[in-house]
Amino acid sequence: MKVSVIIPTYNRANYLLCCLDSLVSQTFKDFEVLVCDDGSTDETKQIVDKFIDDLEIQYFYNENTGSPAAPRNVGLRNAIGTYIAFLDSDDYWHKDKLSVSVECLDQGCDFVYHDCYIVRGNTFKSNDILRTRDLETDPFKDLLLSGNGIICSSVVLRSPIFKQIGFFD
Repeated sequence: MKVSVIIPTYNRANYLLCCLDSLVSQTFKDFEVLVCDDGSTDETKQIVDKFIDDLEIQYFYNENTGSPAAPRNVGLRNAIGTYIAFLDSDDYWHKDKLSVSVECLDQGCDFVYHDCYIVRGNTFKSNDILRTRDLETDPFKDLLLSGNGIICSSVVLRSPIFKQIGFFD
């Protein structure tokens, strides 16, 4: 398995359908999906079940912790991919997201990230962008000293890196 896509969710069934549809549409196909439910009381499980035939998908349910860190960690503990990708359940990806990210990683990058467009309902404006911060030459030092300026749903990184530095707190 090349990529493990980790999706933390809590009562986002109304967004999860679009999120998972964007994964079905990916041009790169060698990935698994780990939906990590933090105690939802809505139809999240039923939405996941609709994708059983279209995606290599796993569903993990845990009692609510009130934080996306715990479900992300569940995904990390169960991920088998060479690369880890994070996708929040109220976000979705362009069809080439994984193919472009994997190409960069296969060429030697340790992690990739990008800006994201903001879409409200059916409204999309090309200048409505959620920008990530440009990192300094030593990105790990920059993140440590200046804080995270990276949008989680944009990140894809080598699995051993995350397992070496630990999990979300």
